[in-house]
Amino acid sequence: MARSADERIGLLHGELERLRRENETLVRQVEMLRHGALPSAAPQGPDSMVIELAVRAQEEANRTIEDAGAEGAEIIADARRQAEEIVAEAHRRAGALLGTRPDAADARAEELRLLGRVRELESRQAALAAAAQQQLGRWQAYLAGQAEQVRAQAEQTAEADRQLRQVLGG
Repeated sequence: MARSADERIGLLHGELERLRRENETLVRQVEMLRHGALPSAAPQGPDSMVIELAVRAQEEANRTIEDAGAEGAEIIADARRQAEEIVAEAHRRAGALLGTRPDAADARAEELRLLGRVRELESRQAALAAAAQQQLGRWQAYLAGQAEQVRAQAEQTAEADRQLRQVLGG
């Protein structure tokens, strides 16, 4: 989970940096247009549409930065909470092991129990993957049918358009 959170944070950080660079470029362009450093089609100064687009881009970048920061903080907090839970559980188990001093047979039995649980989870995961694959196949068949209907309707529309043009044109 921590690796997934780190990957997601990395992606968010990359997106954040890209948006900052894009925003800086747009702001520079707006400033250059304001000061006449870039050629402008409008003789009386910068195009108001360009300025409006830059302002909107700035606002969107700010919103994205805020959202990414909030989401990143949530991910980090969740990862820290999970890490603390894992450490606490490890301490609890270590204390339990030190208190009971299990023999080799008990340790082997626990190992076999855990191995069985892992196999059970792997089996469930395989079943879920198979079910997902089956559902995907059904959706693909459905979408292929829908695409065929759309294609047929497009052909009918094109033919009707052709006939209408013939009637109107001739």
